[in-house]
Amino acid sequence: MASSSDANNATTPYLLPVGIDLGSLNSRIAIIREDSAEAQIIPNTQGQHFTHAISTPESEPENGKKTEFIYGDAAQRHLIRSGSQERPEEYLVRKMCRQAASDDDDNGSNGDDDGARTVKESSAGAFLGHLTELACDASAVKPSTLRVVVSVPNGGSPDVIKGVLKCCDAGVKGLIASKEGKRKKKEMAKEDLVLGVISDAAAVCVAHGLTKLTKTEETTTNGSANGNHATFPNRKRCLVIDWGNSGLNLTWLSILNADDTAPLLHTVETTHHANCSGEKILSTLVQHLVTAFKTKHRAYRNENILASKKTAFKLHNAAKDAVKTLSQTNTTAVFIDGVFDGLDLNASLTRARWEMLCGPMLRLAEAALRGVYKRCCREGDEVVVLTAGSVCQMPCVVAMVKRLFPNAWRGKGIAPEECVAIGCALQAKACLEGCAMLKERGVGAEEGKGQEKLQIMDTLGEVEVPVSPVAIGIILLTTDEIYNTDSDHLLLSSSEQNGTEHKLLSTFIHFGMPLPANVSKVITCPKLDTNQESPSWSRVAIAQLFQNNDKRVIGTIDGLTDSEQIEVTLELAVDGKLTMAVNGDECLTM
Repeated sequence: MASSSDANNATTPYLLPVGIDLGSLNSRIAIIREDSAEAQIIPNTQGQHFTHAISTPESEPENGKKTEFIYGDAAQRHLIRSGSQERPEEYLVRKMCRQAASDDDDNGSNGDDDGARTVKESSAGAFLGHLTELACDASAVKPSTLRVVVSVPNGGSPDVIKGVLKCCDAGVKGLIASKEGKRKKKEMAKEDLVLGVISDAAAVCVAHGLTKLTKTEETTTNGSANGNHATFPNRKRCLVIDWGNSGLNLTWLSILNADDTAPLLHTVETTHHANCSGEKILSTLVQHLVTAFKTKHRAYRNENILASKKTAFKLHNAAKDAVKTLSQTNTTAVFIDGVFDGLDLNASLTRARWEMLCGPMLRLAEAALRGVYKRCCREGDEVVVLTAGSVCQMPCVVAMVKRLFPNAWRGKGIAPEECVAIGCALQAKACLEGCAMLKERGVGAEEGKGQEKLQIMDTLGEVEVPVSPVAIGIILLTTDEIYNTDSDHLLLSSSEQNGTEHKLLSTFIHFGMPLPANVSKVITCPKLDTNQESPSWSRVAIAQLFQNNDKRVIGTIDGLTDSEQIEVTLELAVDGKLTMAVNGDECLTM
């Protein structure tokens, strides 16, 4: 085995799990080192644990010359000083990723628009490459050994997901070309350097260990640090409160198998509230500082000082620093040298005054929390409440969550700002373990061998991890003959289909995926062809998928109509038990 061979270990580099929290305003990156089992946030070159997610070319792109990019606060200052007509918000990386994906399907744009879009796409890729370069520098590894998982917004559109994957892959491979040469980049062209994406809410759950808690952990993970004693088997609902710059995102997840050692998570509801976003909270403080400036300098009381981009930038940065300070202390002093017309701003702010200014938005947030709790949680259910985002660090928000959910388990004490990046890194580590086992055992598995256990080199040493010997997906049964027979365990041979294609809607569980495997996807039933004498499909079925394109039907989902969307959750346990839930209903075991 590779894990017991010193020669193989000497020649096989450690693949570094990397998690990127691509937030709407700030981004963070986390890694899991070879000698550690914990994820670690990597600081940027200024020593900050976050980087402002904005990127722009340092100068106008020229033909034949390499374009240099700048990132973070430096990029925002550059846009302001250059007199650009576009707002800095247009260069936020997540927005540029979405545009990069939508541009692939847009064939009617002119040359000037294509050039601007290409620059923004390159800027987004360069920013993600810059983040992965920080991981390389911190861990002293080559870029070709990085394996990345990136976060996407809860309920993110296909354009966002496609754009994030595209730009991140381009950024990592661009870093390989600059650090290891174009030949190495060509060698890695077919490698999956970006393992995938994960929603912000799911990453938070992974970071807090919600998908791996077992009954044996009740004595050590009982929430005593947060002043509560909820135990894992009693938890039936999980609420993720992600409150950041773009808004308040509330995601309810149902723990379908709460008494099992591998709980199955199902998203019940996701809501977005932009009326109490972190940006609006900062704008409230900026207006308060403007009022303080005009009170001291009355000659400017009718002047719109925010019309100056430099003044607005200085006030916005001062407001961000003040919010962070007030999360730790009861008072802060705001001093800005030459904020407008060479005049300074010197103002003091207390936490009580700050919370009073935020009062309207806090009340909106509390109403949203109460409404979601009333809709999604049954009486008597004990809940898990996890927080993410910079706003959730404010003391008044922490107090509100404790007051609304006094008995809830509130996680492992991870900083709300860092849990998404940590969850992404842990997800990347899990994916790498599955990839390592897949290479060890070879692609595919012969029927009847059961679930094999393979020894691999993990960060904790030599361990045995079960992997899936089968692939499972959702297919369409298409003929009346199949419809009128007992289709359970029916083998659909690719050589005997007589021209009839049993369409594969989606693959849920792949060969070599680490067990237990929990996958939830939304699928759409195709529209029926009314021009045919018989329907173009008659049943949606769960099937085992073979390498030669054969399919074996395991079970069927009846009562569906054409063009109907359903959410299917499948779990393959270590003991071979396959569990299914449709639209969050009762679990069925097959």
